Amino acid sequence: MKTIMMRMMIFSYLSEFVKFRFDIHAAITLSLTTMFFLTLSATIIHNRFKTLDITPVKSLFIPALTGAVVGAIISSHLPAPILKKLFDIFLFSIACNHIVHEIAIHHKLTGSAKKLQEGD
Repeated sequence: MKTIMMRMMIFSYLSEFVKFRFDIHAAITLSLTTMFFLTLSATIIHNRFKTLDITPVKSLFIPALTGAVVGAIISSHLPAPILKKLFDIFLFSIACNHIVHEIAIHHKLTGSAKKLQEGD
């Protein structure tokens, strides 16, 4: 998921400078379609290997489906420049969240290493 988000963020950034003949509505459609099949195949494989906890799937299915349908309807009615800016903001916030999370993990690991060294 993070890899796809980062690729879409790079695409969005580059599209400011290089004019692709790829509409933002088409990019989102492609992204959602790809995610659907990726999620479906991952669910099938995890179920086959008995590593799927069905309880979260049951509790998240209806809200996720509702959000996807509502998001698709809203995005189809928004003009491309506004949709692109909203998408950019969303991807930027995801990237920032990822960076903060990675820094926190690094800090936690290096902090633990320092504590071990001080204890010796």
